[in-house]
Amino acid sequence: MAANSPIQQALDNAMMSRLATVPDAFASWRATRTILALCVVMSAARAGEPRLDRLEPQGAQRGTVATIDFVGPRIGKAPQGLVLEHPGLEVRKLESVDGNRLRAELALAADCRLGIHPVRVHTATGLSNLVTLHVGALTEASEAEPNDSAGEPQMIELDTVINGVVKPADVDCYAVELQSGDRLSVEIEGLRLGRTFFDPAIAVLGPDGAEVAFCDDAAPAHQDAFLSLIAGQAGRHVVVVRDSAMQGNDASSYRLHVGRFPRPAAVYPPGGRPGEKLEVRWIGDAAGDRTETIQLPAEATDEFLCHAADERGVSPSPLTLRVVDVPNVLEVEPNNGREQATEMPAVAAACGVIDADGDLDHFRFAAKKGQAIDLRLYAQQIGSPLDGILRVYKLDGRQLAANDDDRGEPDSYLRFNPPEDGEYLVRIEDRIQQGGPHYVYRIEATRPAPVVDVRIEEQRRYESQTVVVPRGNRTAIMVTASRRDVGGPLHVTAGDLPAGVSVQTPELAGDYNRVPMVFDATADAPVTAGLYSLTATPAEQGKQLASRFLQQTWLVRGRNNFPVWNYFAPRPAIAVTEPAPFRLRLVEMQAPLVQNGSKNLQVVAERDEGFTAGIRIRTLYNPPGVSANNSLSIREKENEAALPVTAGGNAKPGDWDMVVVGEADVDGRIVVSTQLAKMRVAPGHMGLTFGTVATGQGVDAEYVIPLEQRTPFDGVAKLELLGLPPGVTAPVVEIDKTAEQVVFPLTVAADARVGRHRSVMCRVTLTEAGEPVVQTVGSGELRIDPQKPPGEQAAGTTAAGAEDKS
Repeated sequence: MAANSPIQQALDNAMMSRLATVPDAFASWRATRTILALCVVMSAARAGEPRLDRLEPQGAQRGTVATIDFVGPRIGKAPQGLVLEHPGLEVRKLESVDGNRLRAELALAADCRLGIHPVRVHTATGLSNLVTLHVGALTEASEAEPNDSAGEPQMIELDTVINGVVKPADVDCYAVELQSGDRLSVEIEGLRLGRTFFDPAIAVLGPDGAEVAFCDDAAPAHQDAFLSLIAGQAGRHVVVVRDSAMQGNDASSYRLHVGRFPRPAAVYPPGGRPGEKLEVRWIGDAAGDRTETIQLPAEATDEFLCHAADERGVSPSPLTLRVVDVPNVLEVEPNNGREQATEMPAVAAACGVIDADGDLDHFRFAAKKGQAIDLRLYAQQIGSPLDGILRVYKLDGRQLAANDDDRGEPDSYLRFNPPEDGEYLVRIEDRIQQGGPHYVYRIEATRPAPVVDVRIEEQRRYESQTVVVPRGNRTAIMVTASRRDVGGPLHVTAGDLPAGVSVQTPELAGDYNRVPMVFDATADAPVTAGLYSLTATPAEQGKQLASRFLQQTWLVRGRNNFPVWNYFAPRPAIAVTEPAPFRLRLVEMQAPLVQNGSKNLQVVAERDEGFTAGIRIRTLYNPPGVSANNSLSIREKENEAALPVTAGGNAKPGDWDMVVVGEADVDGRIVVSTQLAKMRVAPGHMGLTFGTVATGQGVDAEYVIPLEQRTPFDGVAKLELLGLPPGVTAPVVEIDKTAEQVVFPLTVAADARVGRHRSVMCRVTLTEAGEPVVQTVGSGELRIDPQKPPGEQAAGTTAAGAEDKS
């Protein structure tokens, strides 16, 4: 086809006119079930954690048997099985092609859920990162180059999924034959495949080469696109795929669904009560809106995923319904003005559509003083393009509260505390005053309830943390518990652990939100992997709370590491692996680490015969105000190391359960941990009041420092001045618990450095339980004046100065 042909010009003009910037995207695909598939018994040479780069192909059709290659470093070394989150996938065969490629034969059930299936590979020595397998309803096919021209497209059958890739400045074209009146629906999975920052755009050209439909971003598809049309004339229609910014790379893979399936853009109302039959309206399909009655699950859920289906097919990706036990109140138009507000109870779900630019929806409710109400908007979280703002008013129009986005989330939340008994208004609007028939929303008005959100902290930035326990060894994770309307101590527990695995977790204090968990596997624990549970419960009897767990996997990051596409898992992955070649033990401190002090954590390694490599060590966490030197190692062939820790003056006193993590390279990373060991952080034994000493070159002086004994000690304490200028020295002075001051004789050389030296400190060292306790207190000032002529020398004096009673 000539470069300047009418079809090619139409293609270029249509697509180039729509180059788009990349908007924010929010994703929270969640899962509820676990399958540990197929255990393959193989002898395992020592190797580190497997890393999963990609799947080839990244999807399959349900009701078929598919061969999928898992590709990445060490993926093919001693594979044990796959960890899957959803039912409907059966691993029939698992074969190691080589050390970096694993081939799986998967049987997909006819009723296998469509869409995203998270998967990890479990090997004898580790558990891979999470990637996603995508299940479709249509026949699978692959892109066949060349297909860069709308005049010479790749011919495909309707109801096909094409697996392709967009290279730099690439355009992929596919042709289907339609009859007049046929519905054509197209949906692309690009960004949602989780491989790279790929923003696909799709267009459809009619038989005359003119563009008849285009989509860059569809809100329910996040940064991917879908469209639906009714063919106006019979003939060949061309589906065009490209990156919206004319970029692309080898990782810009896609799955293009081309068929006759329904593709609505919204469902209304977007939620209901558990167990009810909810009549919904599918909005935005080219064949027109239609209603359907959906049976909601008996249990409440944040995300009930629904696919639109009819006799011609089923939508590739779902729309979200919230299932919460509050009554629905549907807006009654007109409700743009305060006087037209739709009435609702104080506890309810207000549902509506901002159906036109500038639309405002009002709801009216009665509330009592002292009875707070949580108002939470669900719009972008359920696939709506609405960027909503919530506002609460008195009936006279005076605004009482408002919110745009909640703590970085795309939707709004506010807690309304009624100032008096009476009636109030809640208003919803789009931030930039846009609207349309698919701008659906749901405002859930509920009473405040105690909730704890539990998450596992990342130990490597932007990588979700798994729990991998070698047999006969330990591993540790750090857990954060974010409270809302919850006070008092908590217990964080892991449930349904694998056989032979136990966990030790300290009680989480009411004034702190982080706690270490140490998992221990017996030497004969079976090698296995799966998804388990992590929950928080009140330590005090009789208290109730809701515990939620979500673990973020950063699949695609944008500029400044903005999370563009994530997967949020509802259960943590835990695996038992073959033994590691070393074990670690933390020697428990007998004496405290004091504020403004330092001590060493003694870490001991037990090595297998022949394992001599260095072991990098670091603290799993540090208590508030405490820091550690985490750049150290147990050196090659050595069996122990001292890891220095330092407490600032604001270090939080208390008994802290410390853990040290060790890792070594054994054809990849292997990580283990020590046991929990107590470290007591305490106030310093004494406070010192520093003044200013003034003397001259060659004039000896005394530095007298009053002290306050705060914690009794036995024996003597050694005190040493630090930060003295060149040419000034002072001896170490010993005191006992009865001392009220310490006197340091200063020897000042004739060439001592002149000036005001404000960094004089005192290091206090004493012995407790046979261990040194070191505290550094400062600072004072020493002024050295120039040497005076003979006859004008004066003895050194102490002048009033700044105090330090650390």
